[in-house]
Amino acid sequence: MTPSSSACFLVGCFAIASWFSSCSAMAGWSFIQDLQHMNKKMAGDAVVTYYDVTAGKCAARCTSKNPCSGFAYNEEERVCTLCGLCGDFRLVDAPGYRFYAMAGLIDTSKNQANICPDDMVSPQNCWKSTGGLLAHVAVGPLGVWAVNGDGDVFYRTQNYRDPFNIGSSWKRTDGIMRQLDIGDNLVWGIDYYGRNYNRESITRSSPAGTSWHRHEENIRLKWICVKPSLSRWGSDTTNRVAYRGSAGWLVKGRNIQRVDADLAGVWVLNTTGQLLYRVGTYGDNGSPGTEWRALEGTFQSVASGRDLMVAVDMAGHVWLRTGVGPNTPTGLGWVQYPGFMKQVDVYQTDEGAALWGVDSAGESFFSVLMD
Repeated sequence: MTPSSSACFLVGCFAIASWFSSCSAMAGWSFIQDLQHMNKKMAGDAVVTYYDVTAGKCAARCTSKNPCSGFAYNEEERVCTLCGLCGDFRLVDAPGYRFYAMAGLIDTSKNQANICPDDMVSPQNCWKSTGGLLAHVAVGPLGVWAVNGDGDVFYRTQNYRDPFNIGSSWKRTDGIMRQLDIGDNLVWGIDYYGRNYNRESITRSSPAGTSWHRHEENIRLKWICVKPSLSRWGSDTTNRVAYRGSAGWLVKGRNIQRVDADLAGVWVLNTTGQLLYRVGTYGDNGSPGTEWRALEGTFQSVASGRDLMVAVDMAGHVWLRTGVGPNTPTGLGWVQYPGFMKQVDVYQTDEGAALWGVDSAGESFFSVLMD
């Protein structure tokens, strides 16, 4: 069995818009989430945009138009954008919008069969919910950090330098970030302008740190990752993958949307979801590598560990790339792991691997893979 290449399914419903429930025109519609940073064009899938209309009329026009299965509405501006494939949107700047989808299309039950029993302390081969309405989660030696769809930054309490601990709650800290990554001693972030930062003074007594330090560099990133050696990789706003060497940022590939790096090497996803490995980057040698090698399957998330790579396919299935080593840096095969996620990150030690993920409804989960 190999990873699925099927199309990405609809995001799940997280809440119902109570203020619309009494309006007959909104019957059968479910609120998905606020679109503080979402594309008004719904990733190019917009059917049409209407101006100076009520939310009820927006819903009615979507109901009567084919294809239309969801819409974004800005109450203050009274702007309505219909979309055909309501799960397909991008995280970009579009403040004030809320997104709605036909309630019959919503599926929130995919992970129920993969939830750990309440009395299981270490969640192995299953997932424990850690709540939240999140868009991205990152795990590393310093613990677990996350951002939501508005770019708000959170850290997981009571797991500083202990990411195998489920922690107690998500606590918000300052800053607005699009994506985060965690190195040995630093948390890195990318804001919505493509600028990169690191979090200052993270300690056991101050696990949230004190402030964000901005790096003045001639590059605009949308994704960043940091290897244990502190070498940085990222994809920029024009979908180029770049490596931060002693001479600055060097472009090492194009049409790349996601990148992750650890001892298992540098792995990327191109703009069609194809998975590629950077030859020569296994281990922590700080090398920019020599060429890209493609692997089978299409994916929406990739995470690199020590001798393991974790990927999420377009249907949300979680896959482990096993047999990754110095002689077989691209691994030997795929093993499916329980659960349905849209994004997963991994932190690996001699004891095993801590997996943290976010599903299509924005709920976060924790799992442990023991050696």
